Amino acid sequence: MEGIEKLSISILDLDIKNIDQSMKGLWDIGIRNIHIDIIDTSFIDNISFGVSFVNCILQYSGFDFFIHIMIKNPILIISKLKYPKGTKIAVHSHFEDVLKLEHIVPVLSINPEQNIDQFKHYVPRFKEVLIMTVYPGFGGQKLIEGCVNKIKCFQLCGVKVTVDGGINIFNISQVKHADSIVVGSAFTMASDKMQTLKELLEKIG
Repeated sequence: MEGIEKLSISILDLDIKNIDQSMKGLWDIGIRNIHIDIIDTSFIDNISFGVSFVNCILQYSGFDFFIHIMIKNPILIISKLKYPKGTKIAVHSHFEDVLKLEHIVPVLSINPEQNIDQFKHYVPRFKEVLIMTVYPGFGGQKLIEGCVNKIKCFQLCGVKVTVDGGINIFNISQVKHADSIVVGSAFTMASDKMQTLKELLEKIG
């Protein structure tokens, strides 16, 4: 389907009790980009997936993975992950350490309250940024519209932009100029995922 390569599905609210079936379901309708959030209480008051579960997900072949790490020391987690070469890994700190890592695409994470001026030193050294359009860590939040203007600002600096947070069929057109768009609960909790996917793609086409 045209435009599907631009979508990345967050598994934060996926049915993980039946993970094989869930991943097969994504594959069967054409999803190839998977977004994984790793969160612990050192960063925010929430927990997502452990390393062993994430490594299980990373073994599914044919998918491209984007890992968003929300812990105070992301290097500790990254060293334990068995990610394929070329995996995108987004962090909120330890930028110098992440930039030195091999076989990944380092991504700079931007929270809603942050702006490009705070990262002038780092933006030229990253090929991609992750603009959070909600506050990190919890699915089902509403998109913060004031974050949308950041997309073009970062693109003008020559970096690719992924947007993540609160995106659904009603507002995805506001962020369609981003290079990649993460959709979470609006897709994973939909009763008719194929129809939802078609509607999302129509809005960014």
